[in-house]
Amino acid sequence: AILGSASLAAAHGIVKSLVIDGITYPAYDPRLDTEWGVKRVMWEYSNTTGSSRGLGPVMDVSSPDIACRFSPLQAPQIHAVARAGSTISFKWTDWFANHKGPLLTYMGLMPTENSSPNDVSYFKIHESTYDSKTEEWGSDVLIKNNNVMTATIPSDIKPGFYVVRHELISLHFSFRANTTTKVSGAQFFPQCVKVQVLGEGTATPPGVRFPGGYQWDHPGILDNIYYGVNRYPSPGPAVY
Repeated sequence: AILGSASLAAAHGIVKSLVIDGITYPAYDPRLDTEWGVKRVMWEYSNTTGSSRGLGPVMDVSSPDIACRFSPLQAPQIHAVARAGSTISFKWTDWFANHKGPLLTYMGLMPTENSSPNDVSYFKIHESTYDSKTEEWGSDVLIKNNNVMTATIPSDIKPGFYVVRHELISLHFSFRANTTTKVSGAQFFPQCVKVQVLGEGTATPPGVRFPGGYQWDHPGILDNIYYGVNRYPSPGPAVY
């Protein structure tokens, strides 16, 4: 158990469970689930890309990996069901307190039930970024809340199958940019859930695609959080 904890700590973290409209689902674990052949409501991703068997971050915002983690992605064989207006809670593994940054949650209506996450237009439904009054980051809020972050599904959106994209962006090395490869030092930990939304809404909010939704030199991505943060410009669109 000690070795497992040390390995996970060195590799940052992942979402380990979800509560969607009151129902608890185990999250996808790249270290075990692919080999065991279990079915999850999340997009599975490669455990040989990146670092630490799939637990490491995505670094390049122009890569297809920025949508839902490391390619090749495997679409979920099952999905969660939620009513419009209900909540989704993401339970993370333990997170380092000094790896500070925001948590953002997006949704995107799937053109077909088997659409690629790279072909979906995402609108933002929640963000926990930086509070200049308390000097707390979203990651601080996550840790205080027992590693849980909760977002609400908009009550007016059109029913259908959605990709729910949830991510933590760690900014502790975000100032270490490579201007040649156009990669900042920010570390992205996106994970995606397939949810069938029920309701009578008609709204189809405009959004962005991933890749495409972020630029490597956006001030919320290419940042130095160690020098007098007064405000934080959140990457991506405004919350719907």
